[in-house]
Amino acid sequence: MVDHLKPELAFRQEIDRLWRAVRALGNATPLASSSIGRGGIRIYDGGIITVENGGISVIGWIDVSGEIRIAGTLRGTGDIVWTGDASFSGDTTIGGNLDVTGATAISGTLDVTGATTLQALVTLLNDLRVQGGGKITITGGPSPITLQNGTLSFGTGAQLDADGGGARLVASGGSGPRAFAFPGSVGMQHSLGHSVIVTGTQTTIEGGLQAFGNKSFVMEPPTKPGKLLRHGSTESPVSGIEYWGEAELDDDGNARVELPEYFEALAKPKGRIVLVSPVDELFWVAASRIKDGAFTAKGQPGGTFSWLVKAERYGGDFDLESDIDANDLTGTIDSQPLRRRTVADPTEGEAP
Repeated sequence: MVDHLKPELAFRQEIDRLWRAVRALGNATPLASSSIGRGGIRIYDGGIITVENGGISVIGWIDVSGEIRIAGTLRGTGDIVWTGDASFSGDTTIGGNLDVTGATAISGTLDVTGATTLQALVTLLNDLRVQGGGKITITGGPSPITLQNGTLSFGTGAQLDADGGGARLVASGGSGPRAFAFPGSVGMQHSLGHSVIVTGTQTTIEGGLQAFGNKSFVMEPPTKPGKLLRHGSTESPVSGIEYWGEAELDDDGNARVELPEYFEALAKPKGRIVLVSPVDELFWVAASRIKDGAFTAKGQPGGTFSWLVKAERYGGDFDLESDIDANDLTGTIDSQPLRRRTVADPTEGEAP
């Protein structure tokens, strides 16, 4: 028995037992299933925790007063709530919701596949690109606004988009009246084909023109530089046409004046007027009615006369009087009510 061994043998047996315990401890993994209670764990003096081919799973929370440095990928499927400043210098992919209540500085690429809600002021110091059929929607006003594929759509159905190097504003989902601006011209067009086009040299109106004010012509007079010459337009109860010129009577005192070849197709037969007047000397001269696009004059042989033809054209009929309805020009311009001119309006000059 051990009690009868010599002291040297007992000491050697104790050394062997300790050696076997040290070898077993060297081959063991004591932290494989370890737990940390209220005491916690502290790493200091530059110590680090290295995870190789594994991971860290946190069910509670991590309180960091310094920095968390990640050289790989940070992935999360839940919410990230950040109340302080955040700085990301690399690519960031967020598959869930991102709720940011403080300032956020992003110098790299931000790729968001989920919903993003911005409730504070957003300042862009570079371009904002929307690709792949994405859109930008602005709500909260009287009408929502959506920008998609280069088209700005309003909740009322109107659209603003690029067209042929210019811009086009279309009402009622593309089928109503439209306004457009191209290099060198602007205009408006109705779905019925009526339009107004303004260029640097002229204004073209397709359809009727109705004015509730004076119609005047303004130019710089050739003899008075720096002044403006203004002429008013004459008015008529019909859509009239007129032609004038001079002609000479032959040796028999007769002359035939041919009007434009389209005159008969353009002018109504009723209400045609031919006025003739002698030139340079006084003599009697008279004219016939217009027939087959021409009229004849008779007077002093060899005499010269001037002539004027007036007629009413086809396609220009209108009512002389009508009741005011919703189609008339009403409303305000710059908060001032529109005012129709009356015949005897003292603010417009003397009554006729």
